[in-house]
Amino acid sequence: MTFTTTVLSWSILKFGQLMGSDLQYAMDADRPEDMDTDQMTYAINTTRPGFEVSAEMAAALAASSIVFKFTDPVYFKTLLDRATQVLNFANTYQGNYNDYLKPFVCPFYCDWSGFQVDIQKNVSYHMVGYGNKFPTRIHHRASSVPSLDQHPQQMHCKDGTPYFQTSNPNPNLLIGAVVGGPDMNNQFADARVEFTASEPTTYILKTELSAGRIPDIVREQERKMGQSRSSSCSIVLMLVVTLIMVMVNESHSAGREFTNRHRKKPNKINYADALTKSILFFEGQRSGKLPGNQRMAWRKDSAVYDGSLVGVDLSGGYYDAGDNVKFNFPMAYTTTILAWSILEFGQLMGSDLQHAIDAIKWSTDYFIKCTNNPDLIYVQVGEPYSDHNCWDRPEDMDTDRMAYAINATHPGSEVASEMAAALAASSIVFKSINPAYSKTLLDRATQVFNFANTYQGNYKDSLPNTVCPFYCDFSGFQDELAWGSAWLYKATHDPVYLNFLNTNIKRLESENYVSYAEFGWDNKEAGINILTTIQLLSKGSSLSKHLSNDGQEYRFNADRFVCSILPENPTSVNYSRGGLIHKPAGSNMQNPAAISFITLVYAVHLDRAKQAVQCSDGTTVTPQRMVAIVKSQVDYILGNNPLGMSYMVGYGNKFPTRIHHRASSVPSLDQYPQRMHCKDGTPYYETSNPNPNLLIGAVVGGPDIMDQYANSRQEFSASEPTTYINAPLTGPFAYFAHNT
Repeated sequence: MTFTTTVLSWSILKFGQLMGSDLQYAMDADRPEDMDTDQMTYAINTTRPGFEVSAEMAAALAASSIVFKFTDPVYFKTLLDRATQVLNFANTYQGNYNDYLKPFVCPFYCDWSGFQVDIQKNVSYHMVGYGNKFPTRIHHRASSVPSLDQHPQQMHCKDGTPYFQTSNPNPNLLIGAVVGGPDMNNQFADARVEFTASEPTTYILKTELSAGRIPDIVREQERKMGQSRSSSCSIVLMLVVTLIMVMVNESHSAGREFTNRHRKKPNKINYADALTKSILFFEGQRSGKLPGNQRMAWRKDSAVYDGSLVGVDLSGGYYDAGDNVKFNFPMAYTTTILAWSILEFGQLMGSDLQHAIDAIKWSTDYFIKCTNNPDLIYVQVGEPYSDHNCWDRPEDMDTDRMAYAINATHPGSEVASEMAAALAASSIVFKSINPAYSKTLLDRATQVFNFANTYQGNYKDSLPNTVCPFYCDFSGFQDELAWGSAWLYKATHDPVYLNFLNTNIKRLESENYVSYAEFGWDNKEAGINILTTIQLLSKGSSLSKHLSNDGQEYRFNADRFVCSILPENPTSVNYSRGGLIHKPAGSNMQNPAAISFITLVYAVHLDRAKQAVQCSDGTTVTPQRMVAIVKSQVDYILGNNPLGMSYMVGYGNKFPTRIHHRASSVPSLDQYPQRMHCKDGTPYYETSNPNPNLLIGAVVGGPDIMDQYANSRQEFSASEPTTYINAPLTGPFAYFAHNT
């Protein structure tokens, strides 16, 4: 505890001016709420000394005194006087406290280095609540046992044992806790029983010693270790105080230098080129027999017999990411967003418009095959575990291609509703260019939505072993039912779908699933609010008379969403130092992509209506401000970031070259025509060489919250592209190609 206090004080002295509102919290403390264990107090004295613990307490008091020197001079003097007293005690009565209190000190905090020096060397960087993936089953009683808010009854010694033994995540997020961390092989056991790995401590959270002369001071201290214990103790204290003062003097310049290192000269962005390549990417994800106008020529026919195991033709569609499975849930979301992008920005796409329409039709043709039987819907092709066990190209894969379906007894309202939304949105795209096909899509959308609404249930419950952990829908299916009904209303203007919309929104509210700031393949709520609001903003719209309170709750939540992403005060997202939106997700780039798309759509419609967003704190957010936020995200993705690299393959001079993608990383049939089996591609997965096939236009998962990117196939959350990252970016690319 004393070491922790010393280093906390040191942190404040060096970086306090950068802590903002968190500075005051650096002085807070807390304790567990109810325990019935022995709370005996142990002490050292003149006959049972403890030089190491008392010297460290003196250092903590001395360092803390400097923190309070100007904010509380009286308390400063108290701390410094007590530090002197404790140091004199330590120096006068020398001895190891683990010798005199060994049964109570060891093996917990034995000081093996003796009382002359005590330097903590190991630092872990596994922080709870930070980034997309962090420890969830930490060895911590208060975090792992339900809180008093959740379980107000008294809990005794062994009552928490079931919570220690369960494999469920801890119910209370101990945000900021850094655990013991991985072993020498960089493997981490996210388990409470592995306490050396999963237990956090206060003394892990310390600053790195970055001043260039610190190692020399430490070496000088080590050189003098042969001197008397009194001299050694004085050197320890002097070392702490000296380093603190050095850091005080340098803190302002260090902060400026750190900020400057994260500023890069802006690159000139070619949005039209990005648009072309983004749409081309979908050709690299195609499954089935490829058309004659296939532009990504290194890809060949694949999975042409999908569905044969169940006696139907399910060829076509898209592989969602770097594997060879066809997951209809994210594929349908991708299709819905592509269709919406064309409806909003198609007139700006130029020659790329037809390719975008072709990309939609590649999905919708497949969805029609999946829904030919009115009593069931095929929602996935490919057994995911066998697929992920192999690293082979789609053209000659020999993994299990089982087709999975939902039906009346095994429902899947979320995937069926998303497919209905995709079909309905696409029907609007084709309404003027292919009326017959548009009618087919709309009829099928109606059929599929009715199925989803009639047989309600989560498809992760009906197909748990094939859906999870890949595309579990954690937000429930009500948002998809509302989303599907919103798109069917837009396609048909039939008020009956507004009844479904209102009903499912109310269910979301009653079940506490409401999350106005979420949008992606899992949660559609922000999209629902914006899709509905932009129709309310349209001149001559009669939508308001069919919605409760004239639909004002949709506008209210759409505005709340915008207010929650403002960089100066974000409440629903985080921003990296370089400016990229971050949220907890396996592949972060889907977040800035999706958020940028719906923000831009909303901004365009607000501008047409000559309106703005009004935040609860009085902030007015103009459409121009919203567009600027979107542009910052798009520009970051395309190269204006701390690393100066594009996160789109084939765009710019520096881009990801070792992406987590089977087809891209394994030699193509043109390069290696012999058949390859399950494990034949493993050497290409493991090599550090660039991928042999350029998956042009693919946008990868992207950098971490520190703006660092691992250009490695093994780091799939960073290096894997997905269709649902690219889809929402097509609209912004088209917009900025004509509005910069």
